[in-house]
Amino acid sequence: MSNETKKVKVVHITKDLIVSGIGTVLMNYTCNLDKERFKTTIIAGTPIADSYRDLCRENGIEIKEIPAKGSSSLKCYMAMWKILKKGKYDIVHIHGNSATITIELLLAKAAGIKVRIAHCHNSTCDHVKVHEILSPIFKRVYTKGYACSDLAGKWMFGNSSYQVLTNGFEINKFLFNQEMRKSIRRELNIEDKFVIGNVARFNNQKNHIFLLDIFKEVAKKNPDAFLFLVGAGPLLEQIQQLIQEHPYKDRILYYGESDYVEILYNAMDMFVLPSKYEGLGIVFVEAQINGLRCVTSDQVPSEVNINNQTKFISFDKDAESWASEVVPYPDDDRQKMSELAYSSAKNYDIADRVEKLERDYLELTSLA
Repeated sequence: MSNETKKVKVVHITKDLIVSGIGTVLMNYTCNLDKERFKTTIIAGTPIADSYRDLCRENGIEIKEIPAKGSSSLKCYMAMWKILKKGKYDIVHIHGNSATITIELLLAKAAGIKVRIAHCHNSTCDHVKVHEILSPIFKRVYTKGYACSDLAGKWMFGNSSYQVLTNGFEINKFLFNQEMRKSIRRELNIEDKFVIGNVARFNNQKNHIFLLDIFKEVAKKNPDAFLFLVGAGPLLEQIQQLIQEHPYKDRILYYGESDYVEILYNAMDMFVLPSKYEGLGIVFVEAQINGLRCVTSDQVPSEVNINNQTKFISFDKDAESWASEVVPYPDDDRQKMSELAYSSAKNYDIADRVEKLERDYLELTSLA
């Protein structure tokens, strides 16, 4: 279908378009959709990552930038309404963590969009009371529900209908590479160290403060232990200050944000992320495909444990108890672990996931 008018017009709505869980999932799906059958637009509040602007430009995806919801909700919704009304879209696909996306759904319904998809990416939110108040309305205005895990689905939709749509990505990019490992560890001057890795946004959910406490206990007992942090976020300055005050600050490496995180996993020996909650936690799947053992909290969905080597620990346990699980595994065959996890991660392969999404889109528009 080369004729633009015959394409299914899909508009995605997201609070912002930063390098984050939702941003990554959204880019992975929209950039891989069949461009002959679908015309994609993204409505996003500020900020918008430059790398995502470039990706959208390369893939023919139109970005409609609107004011940030938090700073000026009225201006945000007015701008959104004008775009939805004018766009004559077949499908609206709204990304969020709670029933607070009800307003977006109502605007889409008022604009005449018959297929209204609500997509949940987490298992709780910052505004639980608002979520509870809006839930009865929310459940009447969405026409299709997606969730990144069952835990996220039960949180967002309760007993109403939804499907699990796992976060798709290019799983082959995350396979372990011995030569890359040597290169990056040499570059970071950690060739003979035990490297505890962490890839996450610096926010309350990811719990970096507790991670620093865990590392303190690990470092006490293991003089070769290093902590390798990758990411950015609103709590970065606070965490950097805590690193400066940390008794083992010389063994904490902050790498920053990276568009090539699949390379950095190779430098690690173990992955530790004590999340307070997760919708899914796709970084755990990425880490396991790279052959890493993972340690996390029991608030993370069990679906991420694709190689049966992930340790889920309660927050009832103290930092020392957590640290006892963060130990080297010298007998691991990293390459073999990587290949086993890869074979168990097929339902995260973006090619498979996009094919499912395309089928759903086409079925939904034929029924609308």
